[in-house]
Amino acid sequence: MFEAVGNPIFVKDRKHRWVLVNEAFCRFVGRPRDTLLGASDYDFFPKEQADFFWSRDEKVFASRGTDLTEESLTDAQGETHIILTRKSFFEDEQGTEFLVGIITDLTSWKEQAAASRRASEERFRAIFDATFQFTGLLTPEGTVIEANRAALDFAGITLEEIVGRPFWEARWWAGDEARVTALQAAIARAAQGEFVRYEVILQGAGSTTALIDFSLKPVRNAQGDVVLLVPEGRDISAPRQAEEMLRETQNNLAAFLEQAQGFFVYRVLPQPDNPFFGKIAFVSPSITEVAGIEDPYDFANWFKNLHPEDRPRVEAANRHTAATGEPFNQVFRLFHARRQEWVWLRAICHVVRDDSGRLVDAHGLCIDITETKRAEEEMARLARENKATADRMAALIRASNTGAWEYDRTSGAVRCSPEYFSMLGREEEGQQSGGVMSIDRCWVALLHPEDRAAAMARFRAYLDNPEGMYEQVFRMAHRDGHWVWIWSRGQTLRDTDGRPTPITVGTHIDLTAQKMLEDRLRHAEKMEAIGQLAGGVAHDYNNHLAGILGNAELLMARLTDPALRGMVENIRKAALRSADLTRQLLAFARKGKYMTVPIDVHALIDDVVALLEHSLDRRITIQRRLAADPPLTMGDPAQLQSALLNLAVNARDAMPHGGDLIFATAIADLPGPAPDLDVGPGRFLKIEVTDTGTGMDEETRKHLFEPFFTTKEAGKGTGLGLAAVYGTIRNHRGAITVATALGQGTTFTIFLPLATEEAFARPSAPLPSTRPGRGRILLVEDEEMVRETALAMLESLGYQVTACVNGQEAVETFRELWRQIDLVILDLIMPRMAGRETFHAMRTIDPAVRVLVASGFSDEATARQIIQDGALGFLQKPFQLNELASKVAGLLATNKLQTAS
Repeated sequence: MFEAVGNPIFVKDRKHRWVLVNEAFCRFVGRPRDTLLGASDYDFFPKEQADFFWSRDEKVFASRGTDLTEESLTDAQGETHIILTRKSFFEDEQGTEFLVGIITDLTSWKEQAAASRRASEERFRAIFDATFQFTGLLTPEGTVIEANRAALDFAGITLEEIVGRPFWEARWWAGDEARVTALQAAIARAAQGEFVRYEVILQGAGSTTALIDFSLKPVRNAQGDVVLLVPEGRDISAPRQAEEMLRETQNNLAAFLEQAQGFFVYRVLPQPDNPFFGKIAFVSPSITEVAGIEDPYDFANWFKNLHPEDRPRVEAANRHTAATGEPFNQVFRLFHARRQEWVWLRAICHVVRDDSGRLVDAHGLCIDITETKRAEEEMARLARENKATADRMAALIRASNTGAWEYDRTSGAVRCSPEYFSMLGREEEGQQSGGVMSIDRCWVALLHPEDRAAAMARFRAYLDNPEGMYEQVFRMAHRDGHWVWIWSRGQTLRDTDGRPTPITVGTHIDLTAQKMLEDRLRHAEKMEAIGQLAGGVAHDYNNHLAGILGNAELLMARLTDPALRGMVENIRKAALRSADLTRQLLAFARKGKYMTVPIDVHALIDDVVALLEHSLDRRITIQRRLAADPPLTMGDPAQLQSALLNLAVNARDAMPHGGDLIFATAIADLPGPAPDLDVGPGRFLKIEVTDTGTGMDEETRKHLFEPFFTTKEAGKGTGLGLAAVYGTIRNHRGAITVATALGQGTTFTIFLPLATEEAFARPSAPLPSTRPGRGRILLVEDEEMVRETALAMLESLGYQVTACVNGQEAVETFRELWRQIDLVILDLIMPRMAGRETFHAMRTIDPAVRVLVASGFSDEATARQIIQDGALGFLQKPFQLNELASKVAGLLATNKLQTAS
């Protein structure tokens, strides 16, 4: 059945490797099956295409849903195709994630291990290495006996490097003392016969890390003694969607489509037998301007105004698409009801079928090519007429902002319009040549090296068989060094007998701005997906840290032995350092700003300089060029100071032999959206941090703000610094750009919304008392470790505590005890009933309920909304005992004052 489907089909694993392809896919990409299996997009396609495929695949894995995307793919012959790819998420019974594939019944590791014991050593090793999970064998003392290929490849090590050594000395556990300590404790428990399982972040090759579901299983002999330990690990790293970021992406797309000119996009739920009749699921508003269709949701009438000469061809193409599933791609004339004229449109439509072959989805793009078509037709007609007519043709070409060309195959010369050269910044060359050059000089030599062979081959193929229109997209060199994306179209002229002549005429249209917008949208989606992953990891990590930190502080209060107290203090410090790491993750994920106060950025820069002066090499000179007036913005001063300090420290590291570190500010007025910024219009405070150091190449610059990306040596950087800077600036409704080149230093430019001086008149709220008090508290927390730890902390402060495991239980308990409850501590993110829903249910019972919200991760909008709804404060996990005491005592003290009043 898989091979019987006519469409190319492939299945990828979570590492983006093909694990199954049908014969149609092999033919389409021009590669044999045995070279495709186990390989990835990067092995066969240009990096730009592979990057795009990778980002769309990641979106499917993140959403655990379906993605329908128009993409470009270059096959083995160098021909570029525009394709529509539908990718769907699939998860098998073992939890392995695939992208569009066949359910594979994988034998569990336990069954494989049982089979391997019955088979020979050779078969044991084959099965052992073939499993997708990380697994191995240890002695009860933790010495490594075996490790499978998946585990070794992940860490970039060999079996010989680790056999006979303690498990915790292997690379997986390197760089984190707390992680090693936890492993040693787990081995000790497993050696006593206990099955141990927990989640941990393991270190891979280079800067790679992964969140692993890790377990240790004891193996006993016939006498019941533990003789082996079996460690297993399953990669459970998975992005978690955040509703607000998805909504922002949808809003950005809606705004883009709202402003679209010259084209419209649509999606149809078609009738089973015809992809062009059905229910309109979406159509962009520009359809009325492009096609003159007044009622865009009456799909049956879209084509009623087709030109009579074009209708048979278009309807035949419709039937062909319905029958074969091949894309619909037609140019035709449509009568524009508003403008009362015929317009030329190009429509591209792709259809999607279900497993039974039934049409289930159709979506497409329709472009107004009237001006281009008129120019082409006018050029072809007037090429055979007198000079006066040719002059009118040139004026028409100039008015349409289109570069025109005429190629003579006999002489190899090309006659080009001034616009052909002006869009490449080469007006002087055009004037000197009189607009006539060899094809090698005016086209071939200017093509991008990656595009040259394919573009020339496509043009030659058209000249050898000049049927219909010649059309392709490629890049050409601008005089200033950047690359211009060109849409080239042309047609060979025919004589009065209909035979092809040596003359081919055509046009060039600059698509660079459109390509830049597409790249920005792809980059934004990629950063959002990574941000969702980072925020989700930080949330789970903070819940674990809350239990570790709270229990460490409770244990510290009960210990008198200095040595034991020192050990507990080390645990507490490690947990606090880990909490700092999660704060950086939350900053990148744009989930950590809960304070909005007026900030004097000049004073903030002075503070950063004061911190730097004691650690800078004396050969580095700090300069301040602070011209902004007023230098004010609104936000979280601690986060912005950390962002500036991160940039300054990176600048310092880029100048090992000294140089200049420059802080500069100014006021920037942005009248409209800038092509390289995601802000505006409005007044902004511009901050520049410049160094005269080593600079970066373009490949490094592209990945600069991605989390865990670093160019520093192993152990000298987490790769989160600039990711946190990016998240902080975006969370403050700002933008950040970077200008750099190898050997020429680097400048980071930040744009933050400008605040008024009146904002500084706002008084700051006093800090609450940190003394413990008395009262009854309802604690609502779904994580068992966090709940038990917070319960113990509150009781140690003298409070009566009732604990609930979810929102539904909390509401029922509150309904019974609300008159006795002085304060509710409520987790914001819980299954079944979320924190905000629980809060509103409690308010229906007691409108005056006093609630303190606690969470290890929440987007700013949700946290701010529940505070606006009436919650009294927010407590960030993990929290220390003094933070909890201060928050609770302050709120209960306020309650007593209000009651007394």
